[in-house]
Amino acid sequence: GRFGTRQREEFCAEYARTMPPDAFRVVHSEKGVNRRPVNRYDLTLYASLPTLLKFDAKADVPGHQDCHSVPSLPGTFVVTGVLTPGECAQIIGSAEGSPDGYVPDEPVTNRPPPPGFAPRAANFVWINQELTDVLFQRTRCFLPAQLGAEGQHKLAGLNSRLRLYRYSPLAIYR
Repeated sequence: GRFGTRQREEFCAEYARTMPPDAFRVVHSEKGVNRRPVNRYDLTLYASLPTLLKFDAKADVPGHQDCHSVPSLPGTFVVTGVLTPGECAQIIGSAEGSPDGYVPDEPVTNRPPPPGFAPRAANFVWINQELTDVLFQRTRCFLPAQLGAEGQHKLAGLNSRLRLYRYSPLAIYR
């Protein structure tokens, strides 16, 4: 179906019905032929009402998140516990319930997927400063305070242009 598994289908369909009709607004549109690289599909960026997501204060408690280094990639780490399962479900439900849901992302320059594999992915691009601020506050203690080759830039926040991707079974990352 549109949202994946039956359980996800039921949740997303129900969640979408609870969203106000004006939950999303278009802030930018770009024709596929104007994208770089040129894409088979147009790109639409959405903003949402600031009250769309309900955050769980339990995840704001110090120690709820944990940082894990990735041994095979020096200097790389993964932070877990940043979002609760309920917050993740709201984000997925919001993206799926947005006006266009996830839209395929297929650059024209791509070769077709190998036999037996699905097209690569579909995406939803969301400007959500409230969510970005929550992500930043919950991960800030793991991030460097200074950036740049000589530490000349102070970390001020995260990019509020969130790119959510959904992969189909047998899809491959480009």
